[in-house]
Amino acid sequence: MVCKRNSLWVFSLITSIVILCPFYGPSAKGGVNLVELEKMVRPAVVTIETYDKKGKSLGSSSGFFINKQGHLITNYHVLKGAYRAMVKTFDGKEYSVKLVLAESETTDLIKVSVDIAEQMVKFIEVSQNMPDVGERVILVGSPLGLEQTVSEGVISGIRDIPTIGKIFQISAPLHPGTSGGPVLNVKGQVIGIITFGTWDAEQNMGFAVCGEQLSTLKLAKNKKSLAEWTSSVPEREIDVWNLYLKGLMFVWAGDYEKSLDCVQKVIDANLFSAEAWFSAGCIYSKLGRHQEEIQAYKQTIRIRPVKLHDHLILARAYFYLGMTYDELGRHLDAMEAYKQLIRINPDFADAHYNLGNTYSNLGRYSEAVEAYTEAIRLRPDHAEAYYNLGLAHSKFGRYQEEIEAYKQAIRIKPNYAKAYYNLGVSFDGLCRYQDAIEAFKQAIRIKPDYVDAQCYLGAAYGKLGRHREATEAFKQAIRIDPDCAKAHFNLGLTYLLVGDKSSAREEYRILKDLDKDLANEIFDLIYK
Repeated sequence: MVCKRNSLWVFSLITSIVILCPFYGPSAKGGVNLVELEKMVRPAVVTIETYDKKGKSLGSSSGFFINKQGHLITNYHVLKGAYRAMVKTFDGKEYSVKLVLAESETTDLIKVSVDIAEQMVKFIEVSQNMPDVGERVILVGSPLGLEQTVSEGVISGIRDIPTIGKIFQISAPLHPGTSGGPVLNVKGQVIGIITFGTWDAEQNMGFAVCGEQLSTLKLAKNKKSLAEWTSSVPEREIDVWNLYLKGLMFVWAGDYEKSLDCVQKVIDANLFSAEAWFSAGCIYSKLGRHQEEIQAYKQTIRIRPVKLHDHLILARAYFYLGMTYDELGRHLDAMEAYKQLIRINPDFADAHYNLGNTYSNLGRYSEAVEAYTEAIRLRPDHAEAYYNLGLAHSKFGRYQEEIEAYKQAIRIKPNYAKAYYNLGVSFDGLCRYQDAIEAFKQAIRIKPDYVDAQCYLGAAYGKLGRHREATEAFKQAIRIDPDCAKAHFNLGLTYLLVGDKSSAREEYRILKDLDKDLANEIFDLIYK
């Protein structure tokens, strides 16, 4: 199956409350456990509440102190359009943002000063070293309102974007509100700042600007208050930005028509807004207007990326375009979209996974095997990639490779019923019937109403001559689905094998209304 699209395509553009609490102080140098970190880092990260010219709330996000002077780092987009911002520390105290010290819309970073006494500030050390792929990272915070939770992941890819610099992708769980928060290494140093994230039940990815980018922020010659800084931006641009945020808020409320109206007005005001075109595509998807969805993604792709978000959105546009093509059965078009995405971001595991699914849909199983293998290399815990790799191997009768792929999927996802079922089918193909029985039983344990697993279980018992157990398995399949022709047919065969023609004739009578071909087949066996 194709990797599911995100239910809300959650950008970090939507500022929402989260506190990602990083490490601070000398004791973090040697590395400490997560419980100690959680207790230690709370004072270092703040929640930022922003307000427009009229004092209306724009939203919340997070930031972190980097020195005793109360200099704070967050995302540029967090403060964009804000005339006033309040910083709330872990102890509930509030302080105002005073001056904008340095900014970079291109890298989505901003440094501000906060009106806070030095003795009240706890800060985080920023590392100037690039992390490595596979390096462990830790996030501590309050995603979705869950206070001071700890999560960890790894660096899954590093990209060097022209005119912007290096960014990295992380596998740590991200939720709405992570925008502006720090990513930390095991030494307790900031190695990145979250700028873009997507999430749903199946998929999770986040991108962070490398910590070394902070050293490139140039201090403004004339420091401005937040209100002065925002006022220096043309009013129309601020109005358009607020309209865009309003549209995304309608998305969260599930009112896609109103959301589309807002986003369309943003496009009318700025035809070159990649963010707006991409959001329009996502909204068209929710409305089932797929042709317009495709055109919106194509327009996103046509816009030359300049800012970091533009580059990241470009990749997502290709990804969603591929999924839309797949859903419409346009697999060749989907294949080209995924290939373009992989050229842009070779480390995008789910792009390789979806490409593998597209190759499978086209019957190009050798290429599917290569794509799934690459997805697994990039994301070793990708259970679905292992599962579909097993299916691809099955097309060539490679039972041993197929079995190993299903076992890996089960290792990652122990309650993977389909993987157990297909593992049983593979064992059955090798005449390893006892192993097949055990696999089918596991599938049924996880999913008691698994009709196909019951049918295959019965068949495996029958091949071992265990007709009583086979009969019970087929009967159980019929209890779950009384119209399962396959179960009635196999039950009839089992009755014939034990010499019970009367019961076999009863199954024949039932099959006449379910499947005439199977009914005729068992009729011939009864009266041959």
